[in-house]
Amino acid sequence: MQKHALLDRGPSAVVAVALTGKGPTILTVPRVPAGRKRIGVSVNCDKGTAWKVTLDQRTPASSHALCDMDFIPSVDFPVDHPERNNTLKISIDSGARFWITVYYF
Repeated sequence: MQKHALLDRGPSAVVAVALTGKGPTILTVPRVPAGRKRIGVSVNCDKGTAWKVTLDQRTPASSHALCDMDFIPSVDFPVDHPERNNTLKISIDSGARFWITVYYF
């Protein structure tokens, strides 16, 4: 579902990671491929909670939204050091299920 929505909105995006888990969690995202400059995420989670994603870097970037299985929020961030692995912190209620797709463009 997320991948289809992503390709509709950003057909040049390259999916890096797609996973399901329970929050909160920290993801290490591989370095941004040559020619790409941004990391994006699409997040869904159990209704009744909210999520926040933070890109841990010199110029921190974050976004948040309420969870809603009928809506797929997406956000993207510029990357300070695309040549390095990057860390995304997923803040969500403990034990709440989430679905996330991380992509580059």
